[in-house]
Amino acid sequence: MLNLLFKEWVINKSTVTMSTGSMIAAIIFTSDGQEQAPIFLAVLFGGLFPFVTGMNENTNRSDILINSLPVGRKEIVASKYIFSLLFGIFLIFVLTVINMLVPSFGEYSLMTAILSVTIIGLFSGIYYPLFYLLGKRFVTYGLTAFFIGIFALVPIIINAGADSEYWGLENMYQQFSSSLLSLIFSGATIVFLILSWFISGEIYKRKQL
Repeated sequence: MLNLLFKEWVINKSTVTMSTGSMIAAIIFTSDGQEQAPIFLAVLFGGLFPFVTGMNENTNRSDILINSLPVGRKEIVASKYIFSLLFGIFLIFVLTVINMLVPSFGEYSLMTAILSVTIIGLFSGIYYPLFYLLGKRFVTYGLTAFFIGIFALVPIIINAGADSEYWGLENMYQQFSSSLLSLIFSGATIVFLILSWFISGEIYKRKQL
């Protein structure tokens, strides 16, 4: 697995560098008057990451090379899930360091960080089964849907939720401790990702390259 993760790094290190640099640049334009570096940026670039790596894989046909190695396809799929999650955690770590370095910024709560990782995990858990099922055409259409969802639908949902007190979810949230909610979100994400990985692995095992 470590060799597969290192392979992911070698193939995608330019994407990692450019995405991280773009996120830091975006902070300059979006953090004016903010109390923290916007963690939304980590979610945005973390959710976008699988699409970008998918485009690179389709262009370079790196999957053919990887499948020539003595590793199982489920291991290959697992390495992609893990690398995407590690990249999302890395982005949150970068933002955390920026919060520490900028005197006017405050720290994220543990709940905020875990919820951000959860959302990034949900993106990966939805992306990979569809990617292995539909192939490269999903990258194009899925990327379009991703941007529409992030920049069009999410603000509408947030505004609608604010008008209706978030459908009672806010009151439910206040009844639980942050530690318990963090545990629930983490557990649900892990279960969802394991199920998603199993589905992706089964699809990829039957796929002809």
